[in-house]
Amino acid sequence: MCHQQKAPLRSLSVEERDQLEQFSRSLTQAADQVIHAKEVLAVADGHSKTLAAKLAGRTSGEAVAPLPARFNAQGLPALETRHRVVLPSATVRSPVSGSCGSFDALMIAGWMALPPGRW
Repeated sequence: MCHQQKAPLRSLSVEERDQLEQFSRSLTQAADQVIHAKEVLAVADGHSKTLAAKLAGRTSGEAVAPLPARFNAQGLPALETRHRVVLPSATVRSPVSGSCGSFDALMIAGWMALPPGRW
């Protein structure tokens, strides 16, 4: 039983298909771009997202699901991995008893580390 895709991939232009095929065979491109190119080509050839993932060497189709919609909107730049922005956590303060007051927990951990080459 087939169900209609939420965001089907648009038809690829000749230039896009050529570029995707070149990326999919590349040994010098970033690995994630090679995998994404293989996935987009498989979906463009009519394969399901699950099968496209397996053809690209992945075990799950979940990573392929947002790729066609992103490719429709951005084109070839959609092959690049979008890195998540991680905000730095607040400085952790650890109260230390005595006359020293409070120290940064990271500094204490650094002082307690073994010297290089002596472990």
